[in-house]
Amino acid sequence: LDPNVFAPGEVTVMHLAAYRLCVSGAPAAVANGVGVLRALVERGARRDAVADGGDPGIADDGGDEERFSPLHFAISAGADEATKFLLSADCSALPPHSAPPPLHLAAKLGSSSEAIDALVGSGPAGCVNLRDETPGGTGGTPLQYACTAGQLGAVRALLATDGVELDAADANPALGETALHCACGAKPRKQRREIAQAVLEALAAAGDADSVLAAVTRPNAAGATPLTVACLDMIAPE
Repeated sequence: LDPNVFAPGEVTVMHLAAYRLCVSGAPAAVANGVGVLRALVERGARRDAVADGGDPGIADDGGDEERFSPLHFAISAGADEATKFLLSADCSALPPHSAPPPLHLAAKLGSSSEAIDALVGSGPAGCVNLRDETPGGTGGTPLQYACTAGQLGAVRALLATDGVELDAADANPALGETALHCACGAKPRKQRREIAQAVLEALAAAGDADSVLAAVTRPNAAGATPLTVACLDMIAPE
C-alpha cells in the first residue's frame, strides 16, 4: 500500500488519519491514532503533502483557496496530540504551497495553548507575526485572526508569546487593521470585551499611557479607529 496515493476527495491516508483518528476522546483512542500516524511516517508517508479543498468535515469551506497538509487537518480536528506528533516528526510548520499558514488556522479555530506553543516553537523566527498573504488570506497576523474570530484562549496564548507585535497593521492596504481593531469587532460579540481588554492590558504592559492612546486612536484604511469600532459595535462600559 502506497501511503502517498491521493484518494477520492484529494487526500492521502495521512490526511485522513490526522483528521479522523486523533480527535479528542479517550486517551487510548488518541494514542492509537497517533500510533497510526507514526507507522505511516515510518513507511514513507509524505508529511507535508497538500490536499485541495480544505477541511473534509465542512462542506463548501473555501475550496481551492484552502490547501491543507496533514498538520492542517490535525489542527482543524482539534487533535492536539496529532499536531504535536507531526511537528516532532519534522512536519513543516509552514508546508510549501499550503494555505492558510497552520498557525493562522490554529488561531482562527481557537486551538489550545499547547498546540499554539508547539506551532510557534517549530516555525521560523518571527512566525508569530507572519502576515497571511496566501490565496483567500486577509494579510493578517495570527493574533489578528484570533481576535477577529473571538478566540479568547488563542488570543491569550499569542499575547504570551515572546516577540508578538501588538500594534502592527495587517498587510492588506484595503484594511490596515491592528489586533485592537480586530478585537473591537470580534465575532461572536459576547467575546469582544474580554478580548479587547486582553489586548489593551498587553499594550499597557509593553508601553505607557501614550502608546495605549496611540493604539486606541490609530486609524485603519477606512479611517476608523479601534475606539470608533468599539462604539459602533456597542461595547458597553462596566
